[in-house]
Order: sequence, then C-alpha cells, then structure tokens
Amino acid sequence: MEQEDIAEERNAKLRALASLENLRRQKQIEIESARDLGEATVAGAFLEILDDVERAVDAMKPTRKGSKEEAAILAGFQHVFAKFGQVLERLEIQGFETEGQRFQAELMDAIAASPSNQLAPGTVATEVRRGYTRRGKLLRPAQVVVAAEPRDED
Repeated sequence: MEQEDIAEERNAKLRALASLENLRRQKQIEIESARDLGEATVAGAFLEILDDVERAVDAMKPTRKGSKEEAAILAGFQHVFAKFGQVLERLEIQGFETEGQRFQAELMDAIAASPSNQLAPGTVATEVRRGYTRRGKLLRPAQVVVAAEPRDED
C-alpha cells in the first residue's frame, strides 16, 4: 500500500469514529431529555396532590382546641407535606412567591382582577395556586388574582 492509501484509510477511520462519538452524544442528550420530561410530568401530577395536602393542613390549623385525634391527623398531614417538600428539593423543583409581586405573564396565569386601593394595578393581590420551576424552567404557572384600579363609587 502506498502512503496516500494508508493516510486515506486512516482519515476514513477517524471520521467514522468521530461520527460514532457524535451519535453517542446525541443519544445521551435524547435520553436525558426524555428522563427530564418524564420526571417533570410525574412531578406536575404530584403537585396537585401537594396542593390538596397543603389545603388540608391550612384548614386544620384554625382549630386550636381540637382533640388529640385532630392534633394527630394534623401532624400526619404536616409530615406528608414535609416529605413532599424533600422530594421536590431532590428533583430540583422550587415554588415561587407571587403575592405582592408585579404580575409576570411568563410565570403566572391571571384568573381574576380585583379592584384595590392598597396595591398598585398589575400587582399580585392573591395567590390561588402556587407556581413551580424546575432547573430554571417553568413547570407550572402560578394562578393569581391581580390588583386593578379601584372602582369609582358614585
């Protein structure tokens, strides 16, 4: 074989190896993307359960003179709520605060407007459902009530 043939064959092998490495990297990216999508989908479904547990905990707190059974039930719900928080942390999911903040359409869904003398128009008056992000990307938008100009009273 001539030097040219050897060099050509060597270059062909190097190109084939480079192509194989590119394919391997692309498949790894696709696998990670599919895993992320699956985790986000499951986490999104569990956020609805988390909302229910949080509402249950909030509903039980006002009963200060409840029985021991009620206190045990509340403690159980609080434990479940804390466990959910730990799982969300491991999955890199963070809730974000909205009340008193300026409305941001990319993070929030405005479900109502409420006239307000205390808040500037466009400020979140009430958070109806918490929003969450995962790794800097929106997982679920917050549902909020936004302050509007006060109505003129005649």
